[in-house]
Amino acid sequence: MIEQLHCYIRVKSQLSQPWADWFGGMLVQNLPNGEALLVGDLPDYPALYGVVARMRDLGIEIASVEVNGIAAEPAIAPA
Repeated sequence: MIEQLHCYIRVKSQLSQPWADWFGGMLVQNLPNGEALLVGDLPDYPALYGVVARMRDLGIEIASVEVNGIAAEPAIAPA
């Protein structure tokens, strides 16, 4: 069972940290190539779609999205 999503969203413009509140509290890291990387945990896919829709509405061009689910319970290694 996936409890939340760990997301990486790369956009084709730099953003200031105050934008983090607009994007679910994700950490904003500006990259030397003029892009920005937003990293953080979101509760579910509807929250991720909401962040992407807000970027679309603001005219922020998305370069890539990567999502890794965080398990609700730690995986048990085979014996």
